[in-house]
Amino acid sequence: MSEIKQKEIPLKFFDYQKKGGNMSTRCQVKVIQKDFDSEESVTLYHHYDGYPENMIPLFVKASQYKGCKSGRAGKVASILCDVDPLGFEPESGHQLHGDLSYYYKLYINIYGKDGQNWELEVYEVNGSIANMLIVEKRQSLAVIAKKWK
Repeated sequence: MSEIKQKEIPLKFFDYQKKGGNMSTRCQVKVIQKDFDSEESVTLYHHYDGYPENMIPLFVKASQYKGCKSGRAGKVASILCDVDPLGFEPESGHQLHGDLSYYYKLYINIYGKDGQNWELEVYEVNGSIANMLIVEKRQSLAVIAKKWK
């Protein structure tokens, strides 16, 4: 009987040990797409490394995927899950978790200059949802990414 080999997946889950970080830096990302007559949104929970220095590069990587130019929130959420499959988990609703350190709103605007423009807002939860502090006001993902290199 031949042995079945399992595909190896890089265990980014353990990168926090190398960085001296805390695995429990959790976050949620609400992906929002609006057009003239509708709005679609999907919320993702990210189990670890939810700080901006880790999350913003993930958003940038997802924005560079071929085929993500459709501008649909569900499509972008699935691409984010592909970028970090062990970290992201789709939520069935939009209720915020009580263990968050950060909260992100990723806006997918399909009528930008190039057909699509991603914008981002970043919040630090600061102990409770009621005490969220804005870290980055809504602006272009490209602009925010330059700040967080």
